[in-house]
Amino acid sequence: MLTIDKITEIYFNIDNFCQNFYKAKEGHVLNQECSKKKRNRSFNMSDSEVIIILIIFHTGRFRNLKTLLYQLC
Repeated sequence: MLTIDKITEIYFNIDNFCQNFYKAKEGHVLNQECSKKKRNRSFNMSDSEVIIILIIFHTGRFRNLKTLLYQLC
């Protein structure tokens, strides 16, 4: 099982990676003006938070996200 200190360290590294990735990606992505329907609400979690939840899920051998979130709280 991952400790809180290890999770914090992994999150810090992932967050640094995401920030550097967005800076590098900024000039290389085409502007897409498509007619897809947009959602009314914006997503509140950052990409770093989603990635750390997935890493904990896959390293902890959980069967579903419900048990993961129950054990984290």
